[in-house]
Amino acid sequence: MCDEKNGHRMLCSFFFIWNKVNYAILEKRELYREMERFK
Repeated sequence: MCDEKNGHRMLCSFFFIWNKVNYAILEKRELYREMERFK
């Protein structure tokens, strides 16, 4: 995903972590929605 030669390794890893965090938040939101539906 990220090329080390372009000198953006810090930015790249930041975006990689940011995407993972956003994905986790979205998954949690979906889970909460499912829980509400089954109440």
